[in-house]
Amino acid sequence: RTFTYRIGGFYSEAGQVDASGEIDDTEFEDIFGLKDFLLSDHRKIAYNFAKKFFEYANGYTPSLRQRLDLYDRIPTDAIDCRMKDLITNVLIYSFTQEYK
Repeated sequence: RTFTYRIGGFYSEAGQVDASGEIDDTEFEDIFGLKDFLLSDHRKIAYNFAKKFFEYANGYTPSLRQRLDLYDRIPTDAIDCRMKDLITNVLIYSFTQEYK
């Protein structure tokens, strides 16, 4: 009896979710406003991903010099800023730094 079926379901509905908020003095009313805010500066999002991936790949937090180098490697054009390119850049940077 690992699976039981109930016609009414297993969960009850709750109230409405308030998705409004404020980040850096910018207010948004719903999830679409949050998405627009997060995507307004692709370099911030790409940098945060690259920094976290660097930490995961190397097992330590990057130094200030390494963080600046990671940020400089992020393309200024959002079209050129793909996930696979960010991962490749972090891995190449990590490899070249380790053996200098």
